[in-house]
Amino acid sequence: MDQRNLVEIFKLEAREYENNRVDMQGLLNIFHTVGFDPNQKQINVFKEVIEANGGTINQHMFLSVFDMKKSTSFNEIDIRNAFRLMSQEYGRPGWISLTRVREFFLESGITEMETVQLTSQLQ
Repeated sequence: MDQRNLVEIFKLEAREYENNRVDMQGLLNIFHTVGFDPNQKQINVFKEVIEANGGTINQHMFLSVFDMKKSTSFNEIDIRNAFRLMSQEYGRPGWISLTRVREFFLESGITEMETVQLTSQLQ
């Protein structure tokens, strides 16, 4: 979805609030409108951002939050570092527990079905 559409959706939702801002419920309404179903970890991050801004966010902050939601560009170094950290959690250098991989996928917003499909290939 392009930024213009997001701005229009934000403006429609913000009409219900004072000063063209939205609270957490407004943000969740917008996410529902665009078909984004955040997981609990993402919701907690969004809540922190909103609480840090007096309980509401404006259009500019919304676009920043939405960018946080869709930020999926990782380079090879990011991925290697993530796996290195997960390997340390497991206690066997170079290995990662399947449970932790599943947990990571779910935290990243991958659905339960997609997680099962991806991890079944690892067993």
